[in-house]
Amino acid sequence: MHHDGNHIMESLGVKLPEDYRSFIQTYGQKLAEDPINQISWVQGLGNSFFVVGNTEAFRSTLQNFPKEGVIIGYAGTKHIREINEDIDVFVMLDGHDAHMYLVDSLGAIQGLGQSFSEWASHRVKEAILKDKYKSAFFAIAFDHSDRAAEVRGDLLQLQREHSIDLEDAVVVVREATGKLKVKHLHPVSTKGVWGGSLTGLLVGSLFFHPLLGAVVGAAAEAFSAALADLTLDEPFVREIASVLEPNTSALFILVKQVNGDKIREYMEGTGGKVLMTSLTEEQETALQKHINAGGKHDSEPIDLERRAVGPTPPKV
Repeated sequence: MHHDGNHIMESLGVKLPEDYRSFIQTYGQKLAEDPINQISWVQGLGNSFFVVGNTEAFRSTLQNFPKEGVIIGYAGTKHIREINEDIDVFVMLDGHDAHMYLVDSLGAIQGLGQSFSEWASHRVKEAILKDKYKSAFFAIAFDHSDRAAEVRGDLLQLQREHSIDLEDAVVVVREATGKLKVKHLHPVSTKGVWGGSLTGLLVGSLFFHPLLGAVVGAAAEAFSAALADLTLDEPFVREIASVLEPNTSALFILVKQVNGDKIREYMEGTGGKVLMTSLTEEQETALQKHINAGGKHDSEPIDLERRAVGPTPPKV
């Protein structure tokens, strides 16, 4: 069995964009062969057998199906008023220019305005973090050096009230001199820093990256093996580098359980930028909205529970 781009290209006679080909080569075996009825590693995306089978089905039933179109996933259903029926909607990749589309089973096509790498970036990070951590993961940056510690203090108060169960919460401060300083939630031994902890695998990596004033040599080499387990991509590190300017801070959190109403109460108006989470894209957007909110009573409730969900019906 071949879960790779060659299988798709040979079967369909199309050339795949390099970013999708690399993705399917790396993660193809983790994807579901039937993402319509199964939860896939990346929500809705299918493996090469799904891609080939469904693309061939669209080609055989729709005369106007794009020659370079490749069905790579399932997006849900939409209701057609004229026939009063729900029909399936699929995710299509243009093999020529890597643009993404939604296409329904009747052949209507809607552009998503993104390339595959743009569209898949959050979904892949979410899947990787869910593999790595049992708890929900958050990384939030603040434009003041003391703000992350203040927010962590509020979360610790929530923990004392049994409204949240924190596994770990690490503050990173970039001082006026540009140096990075880590404030751990728990005492950390040298072995713990280089092991599988949140500090060791994620926060520690900031100290060994050129964009953040890297420390080079044996320490960086020793750390690279641990970082490989998480496989965070370069764009994420670049984003942290661009946000963590002198006199700023960031909070990295692992949350086992959370009361959505309580977390909303404490996070509203804290003023920060969500860098990365293991939440769905919709949940992450809602979290950022509440962090930005100025008032305490004009926002909808927020659900931060991480859960397994099926494909989200497209908004059409």
